[in-house]
Amino acid sequence: MSAKTVLLTVGAAIFLAGCTLAPKYTRPEPPVPADWPKGPAYRDAGMAPGAAAVSALGWREFFADPKLQTIIGTALDHN
Repeated sequence: MSAKTVLLTVGAAIFLAGCTLAPKYTRPEPPVPADWPKGPAYRDAGMAPGAAAVSALGWREFFADPKLQTIIGTALDHN
């Protein structure tokens, strides 16, 4: 191969490497509403008077099921 052919091949490869046939990506709008739902089914439940805040509860009080407490206790012991 001559130097002219090699130079032409390398030049064409460099030129074509910069080309793309992919269309420009535009992010689609998310299929969720922009605001929280409203209505009687979504009213604020609030806390019962005298109830402790969730952050103040221990994990044994939060998870009342004995089987689940056993699983969590085992996981904490072997972690």
